[in-house]
Amino acid sequence: MMPFTIRQFFAFLFLLGSLCLPAINLADDSAKAASKSTDLYSVPEGNAETLFAFIEKVQKITPKSREEYLQKIRQSPEAIKAAAKKIMAAESNNKSDVHKRAAGLLLQARVDSVGWADTQEQRRVIDDVRATYISALQGGGGVLNIAQSATVAQNLDRAGKSQLAADAYQKYADLFLKTGHPQLTQIAKSYQASGRRVQLLGKSIEVTGRTIDGKAFDWKAYRGKVVLVDFWATWCGPCRAELPNIRKQYDLYHDRGFEVVGISIDRSREALEKFIAAEKFPWTNLHTKGARQPTAAYYNIDAIPAAYLIDKKGKVVSRNARGAILSQELEKLLGTAPKRP
Repeated sequence: MMPFTIRQFFAFLFLLGSLCLPAINLADDSAKAASKSTDLYSVPEGNAETLFAFIEKVQKITPKSREEYLQKIRQSPEAIKAAAKKIMAAESNNKSDVHKRAAGLLLQARVDSVGWADTQEQRRVIDDVRATYISALQGGGGVLNIAQSATVAQNLDRAGKSQLAADAYQKYADLFLKTGHPQLTQIAKSYQASGRRVQLLGKSIEVTGRTIDGKAFDWKAYRGKVVLVDFWATWCGPCRAELPNIRKQYDLYHDRGFEVVGISIDRSREALEKFIAAEKFPWTNLHTKGARQPTAAYYNIDAIPAAYLIDKKGKVVSRNARGAILSQELEKLLGTAPKRP
């Protein structure tokens, strides 16, 4: 087995622990962004050196507006793929450093754009990343770029391809578990948990743990209710910004059977208790002192805010029940909100 470096491993853990990242709707203004296209992403003619320089230039483009950001995430992978293919076509020796470097850049660009690829290409990307891992683990001279597998699954999930995302997580988890490597086994278990999370829509969710005052939480007591399960933390700005909306919806719909269960992933119990005391939440909050909260661990909640809305049958109807989405979903499930004086 070819070991990967400690640096690579902790870089991956940092990726998994990058919390509090607000979701971005990539569809918004896409047409507008496309109309702003410039020659920044036009692939030049030239030798491998010229094309590699172009790829590096594209990678370093820093968007200065939302439109430029949307333009980059769409056009950058396509430009890099086109340039890498030119290099590989000119370099017939697929064992040369030039060919291998271009192949690596091509695969990464395919990973970055997998969300809007067709289903056949999405499956190929899943398998091609797995193949590079097999080669690396067998000592084939490849690089075990662990972060690529996470990016594939995450991009598929963001694109609404939850089943494909789950398939990707499972394929990579199965491969890593076979190695017996402690670090890869840890990653595999997190992938299995992520696979459970991305498939939650339309399924039941299990909520366990202890309340902030140390009592065992009884999820069964919420049967027949519409429940918002809100994963949050005191240090998460978007989480705190959403709390007034949650409180508003709670006040409007609580009498009709709406409940909220907060699941804090705070590390500091002191900060959490102080915040809850100040806010005087009317709903239950769960937290595990000194360890990861069990529900957050079971589903590998790797980004917050994460708000799951459960209907009266116990099924998840939304994995992003925040802002206007929460009020819209509650209206579907519980009717038009009563007017308050």
